[in-house]
Amino acid sequence: MQKKIENSKMKEVQAIIQPLIGQRAWDARIGVGSFLLIEFGKVVSKTAKATPRRPEYTYDRGEWGLWLYGCQWRIEHKETILSSSVSETRGEMELAVSKFNSQTVETIDIAEPFWDAVFTFSNGHILKTFSTYMIDEHWTLRTPNGKYLAAGPGTNWEYRPGNIPPSGQNKP
Repeated sequence: MQKKIENSKMKEVQAIIQPLIGQRAWDARIGVGSFLLIEFGKVVSKTAKATPRRPEYTYDRGEWGLWLYGCQWRIEHKETILSSSVSETRGEMELAVSKFNSQTVETIDIAEPFWDAVFTFSNGHILKTFSTYMIDEHWTLRTPNGKYLAAGPGTNWEYRPGNIPPSGQNKP
């Protein structure tokens, strides 16, 4: 069930994300297109079950995981824009995103009404998100308890178990 942002709900979201502060980032990377991923906290080994097309395999992920996929983003340091989701080269994006590796999250600010977020890291680098679509989730944060905090679409949000698809997928 998706929820609209209200002051009392903002406190609920802040309580969910607060433990991410102080966590170390690792495996920060660019996925497909400008999809940005960052793992945080302890390494957790997982096993993916075999399918008819591939054997079983093991992979590592963080206790926490941040995915930016339905929003624009920008990486800043001091008064310089290092890269963004619309940068001209993938190499520029990858270099800027790598600056988050081994750094800890110092602050997280969320702005109403569209879930724009600002993540500040210990080396002074800043990751800003800008929600630009009303039909898809903007970003998702995987939490250590296996739940996902999904921001968007629009002013909606939800905190759901990992085995539940986003509500937006159930729309006609």
